[in-house]
Amino acid sequence: MAVSFFGDGAVNQGAFHESANLASIWKLPVIYVCENNQYAESLPVKNAFAVEDISRRAEGYGMPGVRVNGRDVRAVHEAAGTLIARARRGEGPAFLVADTYRHEGHYYGDPRKYQTKDEIEGWKTRFDPLVDTRAWMTETKLATVAELDAVDAEVIEEAKRAVAWAEAGPPASPISLPGDVYASY
Repeated sequence: MAVSFFGDGAVNQGAFHESANLASIWKLPVIYVCENNQYAESLPVKNAFAVEDISRRAEGYGMPGVRVNGRDVRAVHEAAGTLIARARRGEGPAFLVADTYRHEGHYYGDPRKYQTKDEIEGWKTRFDPLVDTRAWMTETKLATVAELDAVDAEVIEEAKRAVAWAEAGPPASPISLPGDVYASY
């Protein structure tokens, strides 16, 4: 079983189409997961696709395409579980599109001129998947607040250790252009 994660911009690239075609022909156990954050770098999805629902792209490869609210952990888990079970039965690949939103720029320092302030603020008013999932887990007794707090603390400590390790190491070597980019003859 293989799961491939990528953004909406990758769905318009040849490598996606070629691999989806072969996976379908060979009935490979692959789940393609598109994290549709509404922008391929700075190009709005509505301007990049001829169809509103990206999951419809799966039809051209004879595989199921499923679209879910990517900010709802339970919806993603349920859809993924169904598609994984299908793949494990030998029924081939599937395409899962998880609609979400990118709250930060595509790169550090991105001026985000392609988004309006109203759009950004509008998405911020929708539920927060981390807060919602945490509440659901404690309400259904999947975990206690103390257990989740302990996980949070462990992740923070691991991040601090990683930063300390990186800072203690040697600086990255400077790039020598064009020698590091082009092969010499």
